[in-house]
Amino acid sequence: MSEGRFNLESVPTGIPGFDLITNGGFVRNSIILLAGNPGTGKSTFAAKFVHEGASRYGEPGVYLSFAESKREFYSYMSQLGMNFEDLEKKGLFHFIEAFTVSEKSSIETIIEEMLEKVEEVGAKRLVVDSITAITDLFSPAEVRAFFHNTLYRISKELGVTTIMIADLPVGEESVGHGVEEFITDALIRLELVETPIGPPKRMMEIIKMRGRPIGFGKYEFVIYERGIDIYVPMGWKYRWKLSEERISTGVDGLDELISGGIRKGSFGLILGPSGTGKSLIGLNFLLEGARAKETSVLLTFQDSFEQIWAFIEEMGYQVDELKKYLIIISLQPGRLTSGALIEAIKWIFDKYSPERLVIDGIDSIRRVYEEEEFIEFTRSAKFICKRKGATAFLIGAAEVHPRDLFSRAGIMGSSLEIAELGILLYFDKEGDKWVRKLVVIKAKGSDHETREAKLEIKGGRPYLWVRG
Repeated sequence: MSEGRFNLESVPTGIPGFDLITNGGFVRNSIILLAGNPGTGKSTFAAKFVHEGASRYGEPGVYLSFAESKREFYSYMSQLGMNFEDLEKKGLFHFIEAFTVSEKSSIETIIEEMLEKVEEVGAKRLVVDSITAITDLFSPAEVRAFFHNTLYRISKELGVTTIMIADLPVGEESVGHGVEEFITDALIRLELVETPIGPPKRMMEIIKMRGRPIGFGKYEFVIYERGIDIYVPMGWKYRWKLSEERISTGVDGLDELISGGIRKGSFGLILGPSGTGKSLIGLNFLLEGARAKETSVLLTFQDSFEQIWAFIEEMGYQVDELKKYLIIISLQPGRLTSGALIEAIKWIFDKYSPERLVIDGIDSIRRVYEEEEFIEFTRSAKFICKRKGATAFLIGAAEVHPRDLFSRAGIMGSSLEIAELGILLYFDKEGDKWVRKLVVIKAKGSDHETREAKLEIKGGRPYLWVRG
């Protein structure tokens, strides 16, 4: 089958990450084999492809399922934001229920019905879920005939882009009789990958895709209330110009150290041992924004949002007024993979469009992620914040002192290189007392002070005293 036998027009899946890495989606009229172990998200991916085609691009679709009933399918997909019942009423979608079929004659009848419905609705997208029902009952020659006589006709002659789902048992490399892999235009494999500490990851591998000059590899993907998305590592060909506008950190004395305030749109990192006041500085940065009626979001892995609001009230703030502009989201460390966490940050920007963002407790997720994952998370968080124009801080625990920062900071030191503003907090002994101190390690685009400052906390609020 040559690439010249079909139009190289793109068919977007409506899955943002996938359309990005494939330069626009699938090739129109192609046959795609989507293989994977049970529970990897094959049906969700295929359903999203058909749903987006009908709802967003006006391309009717047909879904033939040997795996579940129409009622189950509609119910599950509605929880992921896909309303197939509405599409069916509009004549843009048809579901063929074949989950009870178990004989050759019955399957042949179902295939005939599929052909009729494709022509009847003028389908441009088709899903067969799964072809395992066919490969288990038919001989290799019959399977080959099915592909050439049926799917080839549907895709190439009727102009339908087709996804075939194949159940892949754990440990198996080939799909069905093996012939399917050689006569399809694209082959995508989904799998669940166990991680040392955190939850398993869903991974996608693009094994082949005719007509698409793409970089093949494995990508993490997530399934959530909006359906499915592919996590694409952020590139660094992008450049941003720092704003000349400065905004207050909300901490007396800190603005003085960085030439009157943080440059709007900066991406900062606050490091220090437990108890030095890192979270308090981040919280005051957000409170300053909320008081200025700027939407501000705290994403924390440390405390519950109830505890944080109670603390803010103890500081003397009127929380009812602040809640109009300050949003607090508390997550449990280790519940999200790195890709899922990035999707959560994207969701925060989609829902709230924050002007200020603080992610507190990144040391908690560092214990779950591999080093490379953690660095990629930091890069991706910066990319998202910069693209959205938000001023942001990541906050993490690190047992360091300015004199041994880069020798002891470890992976947090690597994150500091990504940040544009770096603030270090630490303890020093003065006489018989331990005192909190702060120093600005870096402030890109600012003539910042490098003198250490003494940090005091009064009534839950931080104050800095800069030494001469």
